Amino acid sequence: MARRILTLLLLLSTLFAFEYEVIKNIDGNDSIVTIYLDNKEMFSLIGDDTRTFKEAYSFISKMIQYNHLGYDSKDIMTKALGSGTFGVYYGQNLILGFTNKERVLNEKRGNSLEQLRRFAQSIQYKKAKKIILSNNEKNGTKIRYVTEVNIAPNKKSKYFPAIHEHLALGTKIRILNTKTDWSVVVQIVKNQPLIVKNGIGLNHKAIEALGIDVYGEHKIRAQFL
Repeated sequence: MARRILTLLLLLSTLFAFEYEVIKNIDGNDSIVTIYLDNKEMFSLIGDDTRTFKEAYSFISKMIQYNHLGYDSKDIMTKALGSGTFGVYYGQNLILGFTNKERVLNEKRGNSLEQLRRFAQSIQYKKAKKIILSNNEKNGTKIRYVTEVNIAPNKKSKYFPAIHEHLALGTKIRILNTKTDWSVVVQIVKNQPLIVKNGIGLNHKAIEALGIDVYGEHKIRAQFL
């Protein structure tokens, strides 16, 4: 049911005329959902369930709505709501509630009010629809499959760790499960041969975040960042 709701939200998102993505990711021990605009992180919410995705898409749609109603991007503000919670407001309209833990998370990741204002300003200029990931090449490398490997996450990194045979360490790649439309951002931390050709190795948490619930080879799409 959760995947059906998410797929519906993704289909609805293609109606909006600018490039954004809502992606599952990690930050230390927290599972998060992050809104990206033009491959740049804009805002993150803690959680990776359907409710969190719905909040993210609702936030985007409200930003679009108030922008088209002629609100000035300078009207975007944050206010304390009490009991350790905060709100993002567009004028007098509450468009997103978040916790103190999420406030700290976004401050740590460099997300600011100015980014939200730039997001609102960009809506009227964008012509392209939501990005659909495709197979990209880098140094002659194609990534089409993912397989599970035993690799521990780095709590200091906001990316899932990944293994590839020869890609440069530190390379960041967005991986999309074409069956679920769930995607994650990974970073190459180790070079070693894999049992699959044109493959990338991810740990169990990343595999789970992609919505893949069977073992073996899984066809995916990849975008180098």
